[in-house]
Amino acid sequence: MTEEKREYARKLRENQTASEKLLWEHLRRNQLGFKFRRQQVVCGYIADFCCKKRRLIIELDGKFHDQDKDKIRDGHLIWAGYRVIRFPSRDVFTKIDEIILTISKELRVGSPFK
Repeated sequence: MTEEKREYARKLRENQTASEKLLWEHLRRNQLGFKFRRQQVVCGYIADFCCKKRRLIIELDGKFHDQDKDKIRDGHLIWAGYRVIRFPSRDVFTKIDEIILTISKELRVGSPFK
């Protein structure tokens, strides 16, 4: 991992979007029983949220996400043994309970590559 990538991840943590801030309030401090990190470098990519123990990555997609690049990125992360779940950023404000329930279910499943 390059120092530039780590520095960029640090800047992203300092400048979270409103949806990232709201979701982080539900993920931080092991509230779901597992530790999450935000803006974590994983396989050369910066994941919005990552639970390394369960090999789960959560991504929030804004209006201008490049779906083709996301598919390639997700493929690399899946190949490395991670599960990736994506939510539209706007849903964090209107469907936070559903999102937390989905994440909780995924945490119970665990990684197929333990």
